[in-house]
Amino acid sequence: YHIRRHLAEQGVGREVLARHPYLSLQMDLPLEKATTAEYIHPRVIVRNTREESYSLDPEQAVARDVKVTIQPPEGFTIDRSVSPPATLGVGDLAPGESVVCDWWVGVPAGFSGELKQPFVVSGACTDAATASIRVSEDAAIPCGLVHEIGGFGAQWLEPGFRLSSAQLSPAIEIEPLKVAIRNPRIGDEFNTIQYRDTLEPASRLIVDPMRGARLFYEPLCDDAGEARVDANDPTGFKAFADGYMVSRSAAGGAVRPGEQLTISAFGKAEGGGQSLIVMRYTTAEGQKDESVLVNRFSAEWKTVSQTVTVPEGAVSLQNVFLYRFKQEGTVWYGAVRVERTGMTEEGIDVSDRVAGRYLTLWASGARLFSYSDDNEPTMAPRVRVRVVVPHAE
Repeated sequence: YHIRRHLAEQGVGREVLARHPYLSLQMDLPLEKATTAEYIHPRVIVRNTREESYSLDPEQAVARDVKVTIQPPEGFTIDRSVSPPATLGVGDLAPGESVVCDWWVGVPAGFSGELKQPFVVSGACTDAATASIRVSEDAAIPCGLVHEIGGFGAQWLEPGFRLSSAQLSPAIEIEPLKVAIRNPRIGDEFNTIQYRDTLEPASRLIVDPMRGARLFYEPLCDDAGEARVDANDPTGFKAFADGYMVSRSAAGGAVRPGEQLTISAFGKAEGGGQSLIVMRYTTAEGQKDESVLVNRFSAEWKTVSQTVTVPEGAVSLQNVFLYRFKQEGTVWYGAVRVERTGMTEEGIDVSDRVAGRYLTLWASGARLFSYSDDNEPTMAPRVRVRVVVPHAE
């Protein structure tokens, strides 16, 4: 934003900007239905791609007097008894605003399913270059794309044109990226649903009309042991018979004091060697280390585990250190993993933290969705959002 604003103040790149169309066009062309139907129903999403920061005057980012025109191939017709005219007047589009244009197009008798010429759609507005697209085969506008969102939030159109049912309530997936997200909410033009709590990084929330809201966490540490692999050792992992520290495993993810974690390690020891693992937490004052899985290995490979309680003041798990206990004997470490205790494939039921009404998609059109939360605006994306549509054609 600041770079674009500075360039606007200096008048840099004005001629390049003038050559670039305001509008973007996406077409849904159900050509596969044309071999058996009298009419097909092509639809185009028209979006004003300009942002206010490109100009000193925000009004210059408005696409004025937008007109969208469809030009069907030879033999295809715009029948005014069932369809609007080939050229549609949209009016003005604000920066980032989208609109759907649609027509009913007559199919020529005996159409084979293959076009000899493309459908051409153009979008024009005052004092700007014309945008155009050419489509020669069946084309669908994707539904349920991933949106990475920063700033104050975002709006986008979800096209239900290829849904297998006339109406459905989709699931919503929300995943924080690098910061905690407070009270995320997503809505359509009529309903809004909100998670009334904080989502931490390395978590993923799925709000499903059928199964309720479920929270999933990625492991805080998931070290498969690649750094300790040794093809020459019969066990497949390197034997450590000298020194104290074996290796350091990266960890990440917010934790809360009193929360329970489960740490597991796959390994073995011989000749008086033994296991020792240190979990290092980040605190407001610095760091705090806690020793776990002390003296737990045997002469046979096995997985050992321990449930630990996050100490007071801890805000995240920073690292997991693997040691050779008392610097004696030989020790082997395979995979090491730290996860929240009780986490299952089904996630944690958090339906009691969700309020509002589920959203709806219709096959008859595209619906405007929006996302917001209680975080301060950020330049970089802070959350990943997706509308989950399992039954699109």
